[in-house]
Amino acid sequence: MIRRSFIGPQRKIISFEINGKIIHYFDDMWKEGIQIMPLDKEVIKRLANSRSRTIKQTAALIVLTNSNRETMKEYKKAKTEEDLLEIVRKDCKRQGLLEVK
Repeated sequence: MIRRSFIGPQRKIISFEINGKIIHYFDDMWKEGIQIMPLDKEVIKRLANSRSRTIKQTAALIVLTNSNRETMKEYKKAKTEEDLLEIVRKDCKRQGLLEVK
């Protein structure tokens, strides 16, 4: 299991946990984590039906991430947790997040 943290907008700390081929996302709203890859359709359905706009946006972002062909091709090629960590790092860097060492 690998866990990495990043600094996002307004100095918000977010974390990703990789366990096997499953990637979970953690922040101050999702303290227990939410599975972002592979796509868990039941979780997305519950998030999309939420009254909260932020939660609906989170569901949309997870679906968008899982529908990106390049990301999914890399995800399927990844053999180790380190390979998946590189995908997470690249996506976070693309979004302007800084890795916390």
